[in-house]
Amino acid sequence: MRTIRFGGQLEKGDFIAISYSNYIQFGWYVGSGASTIQFYGYNAPNNFSISYDRFLKELKPSKWQIARFGAGLTLKGIHKDYVYDNGPHRICKINPKDIFTDPEEKEIFEKSEDILIKLKFLNQ
Repeated sequence: MRTIRFGGQLEKGDFIAISYSNYIQFGWYVGSGASTIQFYGYNAPNNFSISYDRFLKELKPSKWQIARFGAGLTLKGIHKDYVYDNGPHRICKINPKDIFTDPEEKEIFEKSEDILIKLKFLNQ
């Protein structure tokens, strides 16, 4: 658990907005490392699922595909973002229902959320 300036206590699985490199990224908080904030981008689980489905249809998968998808659809395979943590002002906890108004973006978010629930990263 970590205390942030905007949103109070931040726990694993909370949906966050994080600022870096002149833009804001949305995702699910995973944890803090050695001076980093770690999170799954809002579209990362959906992208991994699409790549995994392609792998299952592949007749002769390459070595890197076998290494990445051989264990199945797991949390370990989902790309995790790491951002340098320079204080509590860089991150805030948000309600995703207020952010996604575009139907396509909302669909990506909902698919990603369903995958994280299926993999038991998020509670229902």
